[in-house]
Amino acid sequence: MRGWRSTFLIGTLAAGLLLAALAFLRTTPTDSWPSPPPSASLDDVPRGDPHAPPADPPPVSSFVRNTSSDQNSTSSTEALEVGSAGMETPTGATQEDKPEPLPEYPKLNPQNTLTALNPEKTLFAEIGVVDGKKKVIRVGLVCEVCLREGPLEVFLCKKGTKEHEGIVRVDADAQFIHAALEAAGAKPGKPTQFVNPTTEQPEYKPATGDKIKVLVHYRHRGQTRTHPAQEWIWDRNKKMVLPHDWVFAGSVTIVDPDTGRKFYGANSGDIISISNFPYSLLEIPAEISKDDANLTYEARTAQIPPLWSKVWVILQPASADSSGR
Repeated sequence: MRGWRSTFLIGTLAAGLLLAALAFLRTTPTDSWPSPPPSASLDDVPRGDPHAPPADPPPVSSFVRNTSSDQNSTSSTEALEVGSAGMETPTGATQEDKPEPLPEYPKLNPQNTLTALNPEKTLFAEIGVVDGKKKVIRVGLVCEVCLREGPLEVFLCKKGTKEHEGIVRVDADAQFIHAALEAAGAKPGKPTQFVNPTTEQPEYKPATGDKIKVLVHYRHRGQTRTHPAQEWIWDRNKKMVLPHDWVFAGSVTIVDPDTGRKFYGANSGDIISISNFPYSLLEIPAEISKDDANLTYEARTAQIPPLWSKVWVILQPASADSSGR
């Protein structure tokens, strides 16, 4: 019990630190914003632990504040330095397979600001001015390539969870990625439904939610490249890249019936999924079972930079005004 209380206090302090970092952001009154995302575990507990104690999420309204203060803004150069720290180089690596450093973040408008939303500086908000007000335009994640070949079930996982079946990983709480997407104007729906909750009979319903454009920005073979994340995923049956878009499914809060503890489902690893999972944050609104994904989708090795390369994964709500001008 003492250990749990200690962990909970650490989690509370971590949440407070994040709220302080986001304190200067806001565009509209709190009561006009969507409800905050469900509670989730913080990284002071083992990653992927489904029984981590709950931590209060930041209100969505805290992501943007109509103020001229830039005390929490981060330059692209600073983000690049943080993202390049701690890079691993495989033993015996040649120049061709050495990890690539993080490129500068590609702002939609040079006047936009890039703001770190977590202490690890792996989650950023690109903030621009729309109709005279500051607004989150896009969400940037500093990720790391963790798999370049083989079958896939997810595209992006949380660090320490599904690196064996996803191309990139991020050291960030999925709960706060959710909140950042809402701040950017995206509305969550629901993950895939497999069973009718009333009849308890099998019934498939695809994931719902606003469409999210997922881009990757990275260095490879002397070039800086930006393109849809789908181009890293190969459909071996159709001989083409992944033909589907992702939607903001929004995951779910799971409650332990014995302890009452809550955790945010996507923190188990399903941040951007390929196959259907009930806890996905971003999901494909098409029927793709785990077995189907393993038999159909694989990493497009030649297009992906070396293992442990740093990559920007950029999330842009398709329905939002992202002019940032």
